[in-house]
Amino acid sequence: PSKMRTDNAPIGIRNDQTTPMPTGITTNPNDRFAPPTRDSILNGSPTNNVDRNSLPNEQSSFGGPQKQPAQPLINGGLQQNTFNNPPRSVSGNLNGATANREVNASQTSATPGQSNLEGAQVPSVFIEKIAPREIQVNQPAEFKIVVRNVGRVLANDVRVFDQVPSGVDFVSAVPEPTSDSSGGNLEWLLGTIKPGDERTIQLQLRPTQPGEIGSVAQVTFATPASMRTLVTKPELSIEHSGPEKTMIGDRVPLEIQVRNTGTGAAKKVMLMESIPAQLKYADDFRELEYEIGTLGPGQSRKITLTLAAATAGRFRNTVQVTSEGDLSAQHAIDMEVIAPKLAVSSDGPNRRFLKRNASHAFTVQNTGTAISTNLDFIAKLPRGVRFVSADNEGQFDPGSNAVYWSLDRLNIGQSVSVSVTTTPVETGPQDIDFVATADLQQKENLRQPMLVEHLVDLYFEIDDLEDHIEVGSETKYRIRLVNQGTKPAVNVQLSMTCEPGIRPVSCEGDIPGEVRGQEVQFAPVASLNPGEEMVVVVTATGATPGEHRISANLKSEGREININKEESTRVYSDR
Repeated sequence: PSKMRTDNAPIGIRNDQTTPMPTGITTNPNDRFAPPTRDSILNGSPTNNVDRNSLPNEQSSFGGPQKQPAQPLINGGLQQNTFNNPPRSVSGNLNGATANREVNASQTSATPGQSNLEGAQVPSVFIEKIAPREIQVNQPAEFKIVVRNVGRVLANDVRVFDQVPSGVDFVSAVPEPTSDSSGGNLEWLLGTIKPGDERTIQLQLRPTQPGEIGSVAQVTFATPASMRTLVTKPELSIEHSGPEKTMIGDRVPLEIQVRNTGTGAAKKVMLMESIPAQLKYADDFRELEYEIGTLGPGQSRKITLTLAAATAGRFRNTVQVTSEGDLSAQHAIDMEVIAPKLAVSSDGPNRRFLKRNASHAFTVQNTGTAISTNLDFIAKLPRGVRFVSADNEGQFDPGSNAVYWSLDRLNIGQSVSVSVTTTPVETGPQDIDFVATADLQQKENLRQPMLVEHLVDLYFEIDDLEDHIEVGSETKYRIRLVNQGTKPAVNVQLSMTCEPGIRPVSCEGDIPGEVRGQEVQFAPVASLNPGEEMVVVVTATGATPGEHRISANLKSEGREININKEESTRVYSDR
């Protein structure tokens, strides 16, 4: 044909994209190489210095030695242009292309590829169609399609698509098309083309009618690209140690070590401690957090956390570490805060009569888990009692009215007792306050109650002045009554009874009385003050021989039982 339209130039693809590339010759100075001529393709090396006159019967596809500028895009297509000296071939550097076929999944891989496939893959495939300037109807003619890999990487799965021009019969092709050519569609599978290599397809076509003929060929290819990345897995571990037993009040250092035993960095690592009730931190914080940050693989961090032993008891301390990605680990140890503990008890009367000595014992026991040291005991006496004595070297201080003891140590489970004897001198509550103290601010108090009351203590005695009397003779019985208590005796009643062998006759003394047969009744005494004494004398005669008993009975208000005393007299007869 005399003309060839530039809008029939070939197009190509890059990486199976779908963006059309403009055809023609590029004048971009940044291109790595210029489009090769027919000679350059046949010789295997691209060049722009070609002797165009060396092509007999063929005009240069570039219309002379000058490069022609690429045509601008208009509305997504190409502006039509006709050269003054029309080219017989058009070439294109395919740095981008369209692909209307699916990617072959078998060419992909679920594992990293070779290292040369990593990074940016820059494929570039050049395609050129070469045709005679003029051919005859019904005469076979040779046409060529040249495909060259001008890129830096392999072009895989290279395919060329073309169509038999209208008004032309397909005769043959070398290599043969891989598709059935009866429908006019031609396809060649060229496989892999290395960088710098080319493939040539030779076609024999026979025109059947005059006029301009032509077709648009298309090349597609696939370029693999690989990537690899290392998948890591951080693993956290934590351990800590501390004293198994700590005395209350001492510091408790916890040595904590956090490790990343995995293969990746652990980020935003946080150490946490929930403080048990037996331990204490400044300002009474119970939840502590410490930011460690990032731990690389194999890295570790040591942290010392110092707490204070606050309350005695056994407990389990747990520390925990967390990081980004929901990683966590924890570690627990059993610990104990030990402390002595004093327990105080007492033994002694809770009620006492005035001026009657009272002894009280106080026992101190160490029921804790540690030895108690430097113990002091104090028995604080009330003002209503008078100190008598103390055991275990107790020292009485009249100024404080207290008794003091001291002890160096008291082992676990051991106990010690001290006692004090006092005399109540005042009635009413006379409680004794006992205090036990020791190191570590130990202090135990105990109040021993004691109620002091007045005592009604009536004492009486009966004596006969003559133990042996003759029948018909007299004897006298003397009854002496004394209030030895501290409280007046109220409504005191005294009486005397004689057996039939003794006959009471009369009575006299401090209490009026009356003889009533074998009994003598005395008038009630309204009140008998403490220390007061009364004496009565009863005269009686012996009635019958024998051993006879006389009994006196005493009762008063406030006494639960009566007091009885007896005296015996022997009555005899000489006849």
